[in-house]
Amino acid sequence: MGLDTIWQLIKGTGIRYKLARYYTVCFILLLGIAFIAVYFVSENYRREEFHQRLVDRTITTYKIYVEVPQIDSTMQHLIDKNTMNSLYEEHILLFDFTGKLIYNTLPGTKPKYPANIINKLQNDRTELQMTDGKYDVVGVKFNFRDSIYYGIAEAYDNFGKKKLDYLKIVLIVTFLVITFLIIILSFYLSKIITRPITQLTKQVEAISPNNLKERVSVQRSDDEVSILAKRFNELMDKVENAFSFQKNSVHHLSHELKTPLAVMMANAERALAENDDDAMKASLQFQKESLMELSGIINSMLDISKTEEQLTATLIDTIRLDELLFECMEEMTYIDSAIRFDFNMDKTIEGADKLTINGNNPLLKIVILNLLKNAIKFSTNMTATVEIASSLNTISINFLNNGDIVPKEERSKLFTHFFRGRNSKDKKGFGLGLVLASKIAVLHKGYITYTVLDEKNCFILQLPLAT
Repeated sequence: MGLDTIWQLIKGTGIRYKLARYYTVCFILLLGIAFIAVYFVSENYRREEFHQRLVDRTITTYKIYVEVPQIDSTMQHLIDKNTMNSLYEEHILLFDFTGKLIYNTLPGTKPKYPANIINKLQNDRTELQMTDGKYDVVGVKFNFRDSIYYGIAEAYDNFGKKKLDYLKIVLIVTFLVITFLIIILSFYLSKIITRPITQLTKQVEAISPNNLKERVSVQRSDDEVSILAKRFNELMDKVENAFSFQKNSVHHLSHELKTPLAVMMANAERALAENDDDAMKASLQFQKESLMELSGIINSMLDISKTEEQLTATLIDTIRLDELLFECMEEMTYIDSAIRFDFNMDKTIEGADKLTINGNNPLLKIVILNLLKNAIKFSTNMTATVEIASSLNTISINFLNNGDIVPKEERSKLFTHFFRGRNSKDKKGFGLGLVLASKIAVLHKGYITYTVLDEKNCFILQLPLAT
């Protein structure tokens, strides 16, 4: 299983494998640097320690041979031969101030040492360290009774280098074992980390145009996968609404256009059959009115479609809602002088900040005009009441009329395409005005609701105040 895991880690192309690969490479690289640093620090420590031991051995030999006059070369050799602290292949040389050899721990052998050591010690250097092949070499300057002596010692750190070789083997084996374990562990951890993404992918694959109501599960956490799942569900809500709108639009629009077109065809055929100028003129007038109705339906559908495509980034106007309301009421009374509005403003509203919102002025004007027209159309006396109230964060406008109360079973359908209740009999309209107004209100982070207030129909528009 381990080799298969390594092969998958090397050849895999998914996020899971990439994550495991990056984690493995980074960790192994850091581990390798750490082990190399440990090795070289240990090597440096070994060399410093061994050089100090060489210096100590040289100083000891100097003190016994030079500072104790009773000790001659023979006795000194005997001491060096039987000392317990001698080093492996140790060789110590002592020189007088002229550079003449006065003592050699290996008598009868020709001393071998770097020639520049004496020169460096003569030039104000009191101690130096170096490496000569496999040997570590130190040089020391001594002062005794106004005389200068030099000592050179070399030895092979057999014990220290064996420990260092053992450390190297331990580090290499440890590195290989940990590398293998890291590969297995990173593969396992990447599987755990990417499991939510894998599950999300499978759930997304199960969603098709035939089951748009399906949603992906959202974990109770604030990690990136949960946020992605939430955003995806929000996107699916929009897609479902778009599909539903398209389906309903085609169905309802074809239904709404079918009857006017059939009537227009029958009227035209009858006018042609009668062959009468007055009948032809009346038929053309009827055709004109019918075409205007069709144009109204098509324009309303286009307005709704455009509204759904609006982005909140376009809601940048600062609007005094009371001023916009007065403007809309003035336009309607100008068109029809029989229209009357009773206007009431909550006395607790103080200051323009309680009447100001952020939004798109033309779109909000469509909302208010549609609600005013709806209130007048279903009123029994061409009169509507408009009330403004404001709270801490929102402003609300009530549009009331004294027409027939909407039945309870119809209230849930008021904001659906082409719906017209029983109280709309003998009243012109397409059942699209409230739909358009509601969508624009939602775009402004507000909403429109219906209720019965004081035995009157009441549509309530609520919008957030400007921040």
